[in-house]
Amino acid sequence: MSSSSTCRVISATTRPTGLAHTKGERVFLIDSDLEEEPEYLIGFSEQLEDESCDVVYGVQERRKGGWFERWSGQWFYRFFKALTGLALPENIVTARLMTRRYVDALLRHEEREVFIAGLWHITGFDQQPRTITKHDTSKTTYTLFKKLSLLVDSVTSFSNAPPLPTREARSARRVVRGRRRRERLAEVAKGP
Repeated sequence: MSSSSTCRVISATTRPTGLAHTKGERVFLIDSDLEEEPEYLIGFSEQLEDESCDVVYGVQERRKGGWFERWSGQWFYRFFKALTGLALPENIVTARLMTRRYVDALLRHEEREVFIAGLWHITGFDQQPRTITKHDTSKTTYTLFKKLSLLVDSVTSFSNAPPLPTREARSARRVVRGRRRRERLAEVAKGP
């Protein structure tokens, strides 16, 4: 982490923990790979002031990458919505300018397994998109396996559906039901 009187750089790998170290009234977050330009801050700041909102977040006009990367990204958002009921903004990027009150609310989440796009969404407040161009500086590291893993983690974090019972839980319920059944039969056998 480095800092100066006007800017503090916090590792993106510690989100949202790194956000806890911010102190300003506005917090600008971008990935360290610079696929999103730091100069976006100017436009984000103008939009935040003009629209009196709490967050301006970047959205790719067109998802970067080849057909598979674009298709799997669309697939991810559709499955997430179908399984959780939450309609996340599609093609969002990390770049976002946030007010202090939004950052403070975001930090109140105590998630251990963090799906940050979901947390950004459910934190609420007035959030407005801004179309940006994300530069393609490197090949994606999100393999199909990583995307499936992220989908499972995000759905289990945000789904309202009860978790599927484990084999041990199902077995324990059968034992309890059997015991109750035997007790009822014993009572019936005793008679009045």
